[in-house]
Amino acid sequence: MASFTALLLLLNSSAVNVNQDRLNFAGKYVHQLMANLGGYCLFLGADPRLPYENALGEILRHPDLQTFPRIVLNRFFFEPFWGDQGPSLLLVDDTGEYTASYTFINRFLKGLDVKTRTMMFVDSSREGAYGRTANMVGTQGLFNVVMMSMTEERVLYYNMYHFQYTDLKYPPSVDDLYKYQFRDMDEDDFMVTMKNIKLGIYGNWTDPAGPAVRWIQETVQHLNGYFLFKRHRCTLHATQWRRCYMKILDEQKIEVSLDGILLDESSQHDYRKYLDLSIPHSLSVLIPQPTLIDRQQIFERVFQLQTYVLAIILLVLLEFVFYCKTKGSMLDLTLYIFRGKPPSNLSRSKPWKFAVFIIVTLIISLLMSAFGANLFSLTCDRPKQSFIDSMDDLLSSDMIFKANLLLYPDLMEDPRFKSRILHNDIDKFELDGQHAYILDMEFADLLMGLRINYDFQRGRTRYQRLNSTPFYVNVQFRYVKDRLSHLDQIKRCERIFFESGIWNHWVEEHHRMVNGLMKAEKLNWEEVRSKRFFEKGLSMDDLIHGWIVLGVGLVLASVQFSIEFLLYLWL
Repeated sequence: MASFTALLLLLNSSAVNVNQDRLNFAGKYVHQLMANLGGYCLFLGADPRLPYENALGEILRHPDLQTFPRIVLNRFFFEPFWGDQGPSLLLVDDTGEYTASYTFINRFLKGLDVKTRTMMFVDSSREGAYGRTANMVGTQGLFNVVMMSMTEERVLYYNMYHFQYTDLKYPPSVDDLYKYQFRDMDEDDFMVTMKNIKLGIYGNWTDPAGPAVRWIQETVQHLNGYFLFKRHRCTLHATQWRRCYMKILDEQKIEVSLDGILLDESSQHDYRKYLDLSIPHSLSVLIPQPTLIDRQQIFERVFQLQTYVLAIILLVLLEFVFYCKTKGSMLDLTLYIFRGKPPSNLSRSKPWKFAVFIIVTLIISLLMSAFGANLFSLTCDRPKQSFIDSMDDLLSSDMIFKANLLLYPDLMEDPRFKSRILHNDIDKFELDGQHAYILDMEFADLLMGLRINYDFQRGRTRYQRLNSTPFYVNVQFRYVKDRLSHLDQIKRCERIFFESGIWNHWVEEHHRMVNGLMKAEKLNWEEVRSKRFFEKGLSMDDLIHGWIVLGVGLVLASVQFSIEFLLYLWL
């Protein structure tokens, strides 16, 4: 279909006495439109016997129109196919004398481009002429409707925003005819949006093929015939739409993954049209949580001296200060409390005995301090292996990636992944803790709160989202439909995202998708309540080692007490 097709719709009776000045006036406008548009004319008449015996015929015989190529059809020709290049000018005659003509014209108009510039030549002397013609074109989703009276000096357009007629200043210029209409996509502030129809884009889906494909398909279905004129918040020039929409997203705290470029419409020879979409789509990487160090290795580290020298020094100083003040040891104070014995006279002991006492006490205190420094490693803060916190770290590791290569074939050509990526089928999807997963950004975020991502034995999540900027791949998708005449109204993909209304249901629909997968027994998933998770966060293994920590601490305390007691008796 040509990018700008002109439609001249003539509704009059063959018996109408058309004013010759009006015919000349109309012929001049038709000539100027044809000169601007080029191409060829398609004349459509309801009566095959008298295609020229009316005002339409008078206009066709206008001397200025004789130089343009033309094709004449009638109502017995059903839905003509003219290939990729549609007519630049379409003249339709509906005299109202044939019952089938109205239905025929309506059926014929279904194949027209919604951008068609529409000029109606109306017999305004006939009651309800304007309303009838506007209704016939308006019900087919055709805009740019200009009505020109053939019996009076009047040109008006139909305001689809307020459903009323507005007169143009007479006589208008060709440029003024569509001044208030749906003009060029790059210059117009007109918006097309869906009616309030319940969305169901996840109802029959068993494979999460990516939100990009799903909302494109949903929008295609509803833009194909369901329309509503509405003023949106972003009624700006085309170059400002994106900025306005992104601002709304930021205000609503909604993260959109689509940064679409352009919809490309093509035609097939079987009278069906299709969309070849290649949408830059943001993906996220899920990486396994760092592997916890074995508890055996932790126990090997418990008695290793670390940087807690200050605590050790404080213990020794406390022992020394107590000795200087009381001429005894800390054990003397303990025995005095429980047994009533006075402190021993360490000052009368031999110096080497006193030195041995201090050294042994210092060693025991040192071991106890080192043990206390590693106490939390067993239960709360277990050491981990090397941690991946950037894409560079991930790529430098030996991690293998998994992704849906049918949906994201570009990953096979990406030099970062092509030698280390495996196809992941949804039927076998699992967070195995061994591979990194490349998923749709929103779907990845949704997985983070599902039971499949929680390890109740170790009290932590299995996977986390890589803290880096999402990267983009092209989502390849082809959608075939009998009629996609409305899709080329959308210049940028984010406009479809907003105008379709799907963005209002974004989070809700993602949850519906997962519920559908669960009901189809594809995935045995459920959401995890944070409270429930924390109640069962520690496993029995962690509790067992907690008791071991307590036991080791008591043993060391007993050893220190015994040594000091022996030293006390020895001194």
